[in-house]
Order: sequence, then structure tokens, then C-alpha cells
Amino acid sequence: MIDVLKDLYPAKILRRINRFVVEVETERGAEKAHNTNTGRLKDLLIKGRKAFLQKIRCKNKKSCLSYRIIAVEDLYEYAIIDTITQNKIFEKLVETDTLDYLRGFKIIRRNPRIDTSVFDYLLKKGDKVIVIETKSAVFRGSNGEAMYPDAPTERGRRHFKELTNLKREGIETGIIFIAAFKSPTCFRIYEEIDPWLKDLFIEALKNNVMIKAFSIYMNSRGEIFLENPDLPLCPSMLR
Repeated sequence: MIDVLKDLYPAKILRRINRFVVEVETERGAEKAHNTNTGRLKDLLIKGRKAFLQKIRCKNKKSCLSYRIIAVEDLYEYAIIDTITQNKIFEKLVETDTLDYLRGFKIIRRNPRIDTSVFDYLLKKGDKVIVIETKSAVFRGSNGEAMYPDAPTERGRRHFKELTNLKREGIETGIIFIAAFKSPTCFRIYEEIDPWLKDLFIEALKNNVMIKAFSIYMNSRGEIFLENPDLPLCPSMLR
């Protein structure tokens, strides 16, 4: 176990209203909850599925939703769909030197701007720095793969291109996929939904962009577990 989320509120999914808002059933009745994950999540945001929420603290309550969706019931345990929580777990894994491929690195900046682009993290170890972008991979394939994306992603394609270009310029870069559900078999690009991204993925690999994945999940007590710190790429990604 790597973390325990407190102050979780049980709910059930009713419907997705739009990209960022999901209607849920709580003990107080129907509520609108903020969803930070912009993927389609069609295999998770299903009516009747159990979910866990956290309250949102904001100054202007008239324009702020009361809850944020953290996790949704999956085939096994709970998938963590909240990208804020996913990144907090990533930060904890870096801080505790749990990921061998980032051992010794420290986060020195969040959301660094490089030229006209903004990425997730800038890490440093001694004189070595690396630009890291994290991506949420919560779509389970038919063979148990963790897949990204579950919808065409112009933003994802842009990040792949930019990180590959930075690597060509001599700047170390990496893309880390967070497979946030239990028992994924491997990670792959969901090329059936975004075929252009597969080509960009291969190009990034050829240019030695660090591409890694790890898997985490949550149980009904809010306990988060790191299942595989170095989830392998599916064989189809290496051909």
C-alpha cells in the first residue's frame, strides 16, 4: 500500500452530463460531480457503477461543484480516474525512489514551460534534468491491456511530437502512463482510436524518449496500491 485516501464519499454513477461533469447519486440525492479525466471513460462511467468522491473546497460555492470523482468500480476493485490523484501518486513514487527508472530524481518544477509548451514535471538528479509528461491510461482492453487514449487526442499527439523534438535537441524527456486499475497485462497505444499516435509513439521510442508505465488501483477502503512499478509495453508496441 502506498497511500490511503481519507474523507471519501460513496456514490453511484447516474450519467455523464458533459466532459467535466457527471451526475451521481449520493446519500443526499442526485449531485453533480467534477470529472478531471477528459477521456470518454465509456467502460467506467456506467449508470449504477459504484464510485467514490471527495468534497471540493472553493471560495465561490455558487460556481463550484461540491464533489470531485476519485475512483469508479472496475472489474477488480476501483479504477482511479481522477488525474489529480494519479499525479499525486506519481509524485509520491518519485519522492520515495520507488520507480527504479527515476531513482535519485527530485521534482523541481510542476507545469514547466519550455518554449511555447507546458508539460507536467521537470525532474533533476545532479546535473541531469528530464522533462516528464504523465498520461492517464484507465481504458482496459479485451486482453487486459492498459490503453491510451480512449478518444482521439490532438493534445496527446502534440506532446509526443514536442517531447521527441526536445530529445533530438539534447534535452532528456519521458512519457509515463498511469494504468490506474487492477491487473493490467501490459500497456499499449489504442491505435484503433488514434492511429496517428502509434506512429508518434514509435518515433519517440526510436529517439530514446523514456516511455514507461506503472499500475495502481484503489480498494473500497480508499487504500491505493502500486501493483507494478514497471508495467511492460505490449509486444505489439515493440514491433
